[in-house]
Amino acid sequence: MTISTRAQQARTSDQRPPARSISKVSEPMEHKTVLLAEDDHDLRTFIAEELRAAGFEVVECINGTELAEYLLRSLESDEPVALRAIVSDIRMPGATGLTALAGLRDLGHDTPFIVMTAFGSDEVHEQAFHLGATAVFDKPFDADDLIAKVTDLTGPCSAAAL
Repeated sequence: MTISTRAQQARTSDQRPPARSISKVSEPMEHKTVLLAEDDHDLRTFIAEELRAAGFEVVECINGTELAEYLLRSLESDEPVALRAIVSDIRMPGATGLTALAGLRDLGHDTPFIVMTAFGSDEVHEQAFHLGATAVFDKPFDADDLIAKVTDLTGPCSAAAL
């Protein structure tokens, strides 16, 4: 299933920077929460539905400002949500996905962070990986490839979560 009418395979990479500190919170294996930030309503809804169909819980952010605010609240909380992965568009109103990625890495968090972009030049990919992105998907991409990457990074969801 594709996110676009054009059938174009995602250009992804498995390059990963050295791991930093592990998240403070663990959550039961049946709960796999993914934070999704995408300013395009239809695309965000589609990806969220696909992630939920694969058994993930999804927290949706409608722009970069909401993403940054959610992450800040979570980091400051006494009981933060244990995010298994973050999937974010790069170019969004308010703050970019790369800004959020850089901030998380600066704080020592190594949560897998997948970025999506409609402007996938080699320079953008290099910058994303330099900041600590786990994978980069160029739009349009196959949603099954994204779900497979999230599952690979977080492990399969248990039947209890489905």
